[in-house]
Amino acid sequence: MYPTPLQIDHIRSTAHELLGESERVTLFGSRVRDDLKGGDVNLIVDVVLKAPNLLQQPIHDIARQTGILL
Repeated sequence: MYPTPLQIDHIRSTAHELLGESERVTLFGSRVRDDLKGGDVNLIVDVVLKAPNLLQQPIHDIARQTGILL
């Protein structure tokens, strides 16, 4: 259930439009693997990881380790 190139382009362009060109978007979860049925789209944006008031959660590490950069 990997996203199509058009879907990736929309995700990337929307994130860059809202947050700036330097922010990286990572897809993680079941949509990263074609052998799994994916439901929701799990994204993490680097700007979130840099936020000083955001308490780092285990899901942030999971996203970095298992995700793919869009």
